Amino acid sequence: MRIALHAVGDAGERAGRILLAERELVALGLYGHGGSHVADRRTIAIRDLSGYDVLVTDDVDAASALAGIALDDGLHCVVAAETVDAGLAARFATAGRTLLIGSGTVASIAASLASHEVARTDEPLSVSMAWTVTGKPLHRGVAVAFPDPVGGRWGRRTGRSPERIEVPVEGQ
Repeated sequence: MRIALHAVGDAGERAGRILLAERELVALGLYGHGGSHVADRRTIAIRDLSGYDVLVTDDVDAASALAGIALDDGLHCVVAAETVDAGLAARFATAGRTLLIGSGTVASIAASLASHEVARTDEPLSVSMAWTVTGKPLHRGVAVAFPDPVGGRWGRRTGRSPERIEVPVEGQ
């Protein structure tokens, strides 16, 4: 999969790190990226969405405009904003494309990624999602295995289904 990411804040940067952990990710295009170099061979700064499958953005103020660009270029789109311009969702549906809104929280990003993975399986037995939040690490709870550098941690269920687990860690 080739994903274009327009990140303007912490949620977008975290989404980028999560996406880079995906084995199926072929390329992560940093759309509108003007920051420092990212040390992963699959990342590249881009100005054009050609060749990408989906545009992901945490830019709430420009969500509708970016979704419109994605639609015009034939991409699916994931936005952090809770709402977009009226009629945009219908235009995506008519074009046979997906527009996912409200992905602005870490939990929503995790749910989006989990939904994508579940759609690729014939019969999922269970789905669990875990993410880190800043806080005091727990000494008991639900065991969660993250890839390095986070590693194994204890988390707490957030009470929603599918199982969602929040894992406090010190720092970022």
